[in-house]
Amino acid sequence: MLFDSLRVYAIAVDEKHKDLMVPHRRPRADLKAAAVMREHGLWLNRDKRVVGDIPGVSIGDVFFFRMELCVIGLHGQPQAGLIMDVIVYTGHGGQDKNNKQVVHQKLECGNLALERSMNYGIEDRKSGGNGQCNYEVAASLRTRPLDARPRGYVTLDLSSKKENFPIFFYNDVDKDHDPLYYEYLTNTVFPPYVYHCGSTSGCDCVGGCVDDCFCAKKNGGEFPYNLQGILVRGKPLIFECGPHCRCPPSCRNRVAQKGVRNRFEVFRSTETGWGEVLGLDPGWFFYLREWGNLSEVFCDYKCPEEPSTPPLDFAMDVSRMRNVACYMSHSSSPNVLVQLVLYDHNNVSFPHLMLFAMENIPPMRELSLDYGVADEYMGKLAICN
Repeated sequence: MLFDSLRVYAIAVDEKHKDLMVPHRRPRADLKAAAVMREHGLWLNRDKRVVGDIPGVSIGDVFFFRMELCVIGLHGQPQAGLIMDVIVYTGHGGQDKNNKQVVHQKLECGNLALERSMNYGIEDRKSGGNGQCNYEVAASLRTRPLDARPRGYVTLDLSSKKENFPIFFYNDVDKDHDPLYYEYLTNTVFPPYVYHCGSTSGCDCVGGCVDDCFCAKKNGGEFPYNLQGILVRGKPLIFECGPHCRCPPSCRNRVAQKGVRNRFEVFRSTETGWGEVLGLDPGWFFYLREWGNLSEVFCDYKCPEEPSTPPLDFAMDVSRMRNVACYMSHSSSPNVLVQLVLYDHNNVSFPHLMLFAMENIPPMRELSLDYGVADEYMGKLAICN
């Protein structure tokens, strides 16, 4: 999480100084994040004598940047495919510039390390990327979706086309189709008086919000999102541009109101009742990312002052209507958090409860929240769910 926090921070800094950057040069926020962590001694498992398993890393874990492998000690060199003590094998030597094998590989460098590991019985670790889905499988999914997918799918869109992407519903445990019996809700239904409270002010940014506009000041002087729509820093309450603002729908400060940005799947679980995972498309992230704690890196870092929010005094009724967020399970180490957001009205007592990812979440990883209640109540919540 710290690596991602620094990477997102580096992206935000690059956006502020993009006029000073070298043209046509790709910014590498991942390299900057790794460099900062290395300078402060935050790289893990740096002893070259470490062989076998890496603590906290399991087979099947997904990483989106090679530098992540270096930071946690899963790989030793930022560019080379092999190191001499711990092997990450990707092939070495004997190919021309067109990747055609023209000569035999030689027993040297990485290949020699692999042979020596085999000779001495040392376990090797292998990490590799996966390519794109081939056209035949993709075509089959489009023409015969129910036949091409595993058995157990009750419906391929729980939202009935109300969301931007279909919500899959999977149950191979029992015959419970309970989620189908609720009206799917894409927006919170507030009491009518909520929309008549609060100010009716907004920004005058016709082409899109700028750094010193009215909405930026409402958020403590800076926007919560970067230009890619990623949550740079969590806040007690985020003020997005609303109906009284003149900026277009593409404004950088209109993120949560755009709805679901990823594919989700609700599934039946024998442990938590219902659960939810990301869909099948590799590389998608769930909504956005939240900042981690950077005090480990920047000792003099001070969090900016944020607008205060009054204590909430209402409950959300999901007895008749609900959406995909209702089926997230509880975890004491969650990967999703709740962020309060205002956008369609200015009544701070009735914010929207939006969900943001706390880290990179690979496809088919279960999404979880910390319900914020004592452990003795968790069994009852699971039964109710």
